[in-house]
Amino acid sequence: MNKIMENNKISTESMHKSLNVLNVVQYSGLFCANRSMGFNNACIAIGNFDGIHKGHDVLIREMIEISKFNNLNSMILTFKYSDKSMRKSSTNMKYITSFKNKISILKSYNPTNICYIDLDSEISKYSPEKFIKDILIDKYDMKHVVVGYNFRFGHYAFGNTDTLKKYSSECNYDVSILPKIQSKNGLDISSTIIRNYLKDGKIKEANELLTKNYTIFSNDVKFTSNNNCIVSENSEILTPCDGEYKVLVGDKKCTVCISTVDNNRVLTFDSDIKTVSLCEPGENIIFLNK
Repeated sequence: MNKIMENNKISTESMHKSLNVLNVVQYSGLFCANRSMGFNNACIAIGNFDGIHKGHDVLIREMIEISKFNNLNSMILTFKYSDKSMRKSSTNMKYITSFKNKISILKSYNPTNICYIDLDSEISKYSPEKFIKDILIDKYDMKHVVVGYNFRFGHYAFGNTDTLKKYSSECNYDVSILPKIQSKNGLDISSTIIRNYLKDGKIKEANELLTKNYTIFSNDVKFTSNNNCIVSENSEILTPCDGEYKVLVGDKKCTVCISTVDNNRVLTFDSDIKTVSLCEPGENIIFLNK
């Protein structure tokens, strides 16, 4: 098994409505998760997974490998902030990827289940111990958890990797902790760093840390088209800073100029890109470099 894990013991030794599950094997929507749904023997990768960068990729693949080795059900557990007042200050900034597209990307890993916790005012007040026992153990029957070195959880983020290890014996689960992941050029990888790169227009640096080039998905924002321009109305999705960028729209490479007008982002294309089509699902803007 991967040597980057810590404390990895390979040998197999009615919930609140804010807890939801997306079963990617028989996907037909979002469901309220409870014990009757048959969760058992779960190996869980936990994280926000905004943008799905290369560090996330290592963590999720590690969870899948552990699940197969120990005959456990693989699960990805992520979070959603439907109540904006529940967001941490660090997540008040724009998202790299919308929740919908994040789930779509996570499905490509083919876990047994993808679950999300809607962090409303009640769930956000759970102590770390309650989060472990009432959610991870009682609801998901967790046998192994895989998280990053800086993972925090519970009320005021009081819980951390040491907390997970503290309750592992009592609750009979194993813990794998991945250290800080760096790119091949020695750059630290995190969603916060990627957001900062995008804010500064450093597309090449951001793309190096993501599993796929930074993309504005057509279903992520509300577009208003006008000739060769698109006005991206105020959105929770991050748009790079003002400037010119090389992009791919469908199979056509072109340059897009991004500017800010009345707090909206205006994208102006230098070619005959049919901007009306970009208002339709499936047509995305893939950023190549600046």
